[in-house]
This record gives sequence, C-alpha cells and structure tokens, in this order.
Amino acid sequence: MKDIDCLIMAALKTDLAKEKYVLYRLRKDWALIVGEAAARHSQPYRLQHATLFIHTDNPSWSHNFLTMQGKLLAAIGKALPRKNGRRLVSVKVLKMFHGVLEEAPEAKENERPFMPHLDAARRCPCCGVPLIEGETICSACRRKRAEATRQKIHQVLKKTPWISYEDCRHAVECDKMTFTDVKSLLGEWAMGKALDPQAKSVDKAFAVMLTRSLSPEQLSDERIDAIIEKERSRRTYVPASGKQLRYKK
Repeated sequence: MKDIDCLIMAALKTDLAKEKYVLYRLRKDWALIVGEAAARHSQPYRLQHATLFIHTDNPSWSHNFLTMQGKLLAAIGKALPRKNGRRLVSVKVLKMFHGVLEEAPEAKENERPFMPHLDAARRCPCCGVPLIEGETICSACRRKRAEATRQKIHQVLKKTPWISYEDCRHAVECDKMTFTDVKSLLGEWAMGKALDPQAKSVDKAFAVMLTRSLSPEQLSDERIDAIIEKERSRRTYVPASGKQLRYKK
C-alpha cells in the first residue's frame, strides 16, 4: 500500500475502522495480489481479528486457496500497510466459503466513516503531508508538538515550581488543561519522593512549592514539615479488614 494509505490508517481511531479500510484496499487490489484468473472467482469478504474471510464461486477455488494458504498469506502481507517496517494490520488466518459472487455495492459518501477525505491542495505546514479535511496540522505533528509543549512546561516547573498558569503562559504557549496535567503528574512524583523517610530537605521544599504553589519566601522549615506530615496522613487506605493503615514515620 502507498504512503497515503499509512496516513489514513494513522488517522483512524479504532481497530474496526482500520480493518474496514484494509478490506477496502484488498478488494481494490485483489487481482494484483492473487492474479486475474483467481480474482474472477474470489473476493475478500470480511476482515476481523486478523482473519480474512474469502468468498469463492465454487468449492474447487476454496480448496485451491487453502492448499496455497502460506503463499497467499505472504502475498497479502506484502499488500498490507506498514510503518517503519511493521504491519499496521495483520492477516494471519484465511477462511473460505463459496456461493454466487456479487459485486459489493459502493457505499455512499456519508456511509464511509473509515475513509477520511484528504485535501491534496492543503498540506501540513510541518512535514508537508496532505491534510485530512478540517485539519490545520497532521495528527503525527500534532502529537509531537503537544509532547514538546509538555516538556517545556515540565522544565519551567522544575525551575519555578510555584509558578501559576497565567505566568507560565508568558514562557510557554499552552492551555490550562495541559499545564494542570503536567503539574499534577510532576507533583505526584515529587510528593512521593518527599514522603520517603530518607528524603532531603530540598526535595521536601520542592514538593511543597509545587503542590501548594508556594514561593520560597512563603516557606519555613515548620511549614514544610507540617504540610509533609499532613500529606503523609492523608495517603491512607482501608483494606478488607477495615483497619486504616498509615505510612510509617
């Protein structure tokens, strides 16, 4: 399959949608995969959980396909979309059934949720691939950009853990949801480190500044210890016995 097929596959969110698209492409290229003669007597019917169901017009063709299953699987495998050498969808099993072959009716445009419309005239400003209708940047570059933003927020918080979202926006272009998520994850890690009995005072201070949005001027040893102990007491759980357990001091 072509690069455009891999782009479409990357945009599809569910395994069902990906299988439907691969089945569509296998039907289109079936004569190239199995040869003109075999294609006149067979067609892919359904792809589900790595099993391709093939419809033939008589039992002899079903038998022929089964005896050549290994060779046929290899030919189908070459036609499947790949990314970095890895197949995006696999076909591991072939199942045959026979009957009268009928041309699959063309689905209407509004019945093709697995066929995103690509606008060849509009391309991703970062990598240049065609964009899906409604996109301003491709999904791959969007993920890279989002991860880069999270890394920048992480670095800002490590230097100034008390910083607010409003102040962080001057350093990093981000939304409040992303800022809050990064701060929450870093805060969980920092507080876990601060609760260690062997934790250093600098680690405790960092955790308190990050989770309570307190600047260094607002801290004192007593305040840090009180917040850490309060957090230690809060992190309790109730086991099946009903007894409440706490972290050991």
